[in-house]
Amino acid sequence: MAPSSVDRMPHIAEMLIRDILAGHYQPGDFIPRELDLCQQFDLSRNVVRRQLSMLVDGGIIERISGHGSRVLPWQSWNILDPVVTDWIARFAAPNQEILKEILVFRLSVEPFVAMTAAQQATAHDLVAIEEAWNALYRDFYASPDGPPRHMHNDHDVAFHVRHLSRDTQRGMVTSFACPASFDSAGGRGIQHQYAQS
Repeated sequence: MAPSSVDRMPHIAEMLIRDILAGHYQPGDFIPRELDLCQQFDLSRNVVRRQLSMLVDGGIIERISGHGSRVLPWQSWNILDPVVTDWIARFAAPNQEILKEILVFRLSVEPFVAMTAAQQATAHDLVAIEEAWNALYRDFYASPDGPPRHMHNDHDVAFHVRHLSRDTQRGMVTSFACPASFDSAGGRGIQHQYAQS
């Protein structure tokens, strides 16, 4: 089946975030104007505006009336937004400052969440939590020639999802974990360093 026009449409937000993460646009820089993007990619203004709104919602850029869109410092980014997390995982080079912020957040929040969830867990839930933890532990200390890195992400997600039994809570814990962005950018090294300190 031939791809639709929507499938062929350039993803302006991803192109821009890739350039931002690559350092082509620094905090305080202005990205191309809406009209320039419309002309460059032959898209309507509404389409470009919707694409830019994704970056605004992620805290990555801010719209300044009469001037355009300016890149914000990474400290302003909504790194728990699943879309932003996915962009960081796919496009970002290792950034030690971002990784430390994520780890500090996880260390601050997760112990309380885990304790509360474990207190409410059934026997079946506790077995699942233990199995997920053992898999995560084995992978963390595995040799470099062991399972692929993505397996660590899978075990990390499984461990945090297993902590909660109610569907309304699962998305929250998975967002807290930020495993994809944390691990893909080299977070296990920092996590190991904190674990030994």
